[in-house]
Amino acid sequence: ISSDDGEYRIGTTHFVWTPHGPIPTDTQRNGMDTLLNYMRSEHAHVLCGDFNIPRNLNPLYSILAKEYTDAIPQEYTSSLDENLHRLKGNPEHRDIFTSYMVDYVLTKSPFVATDVRLVFGISDHAGVVATINAH
Repeated sequence: ISSDDGEYRIGTTHFVWTPHGPIPTDTQRNGMDTLLNYMRSEHAHVLCGDFNIPRNLNPLYSILAKEYTDAIPQEYTSSLDENLHRLKGNPEHRDIFTSYMVDYVLTKSPFVATDVRLVFGISDHAGVVATINAH
């Protein structure tokens, strides 16, 4: 994206899904290695999307957090919409609506994200809204 402030590179992904969110599969591990190796060779950028890696539950999250700043405020504990997700009302999966923050805006210098918020009611995942600036 070009603006008066310069060029903004935004990458987005819908990362590999696992049936057990906190437990990464070999496919997820390999995918994370591939993604990060590729992104390390790119110009400065923001990375965002559905990572299918619950924050602080799946060990791959800590790998992401070493490379990027997670711009989603900590008060958000899940990005899954309890009213629209296919597992709504299923008591066996109640935890995904309280502890599965899986959608991220990930920044690194020179980019910062501010005014970050989740908007529910539009899909099975919340929409992520943020202002991106270069500093």
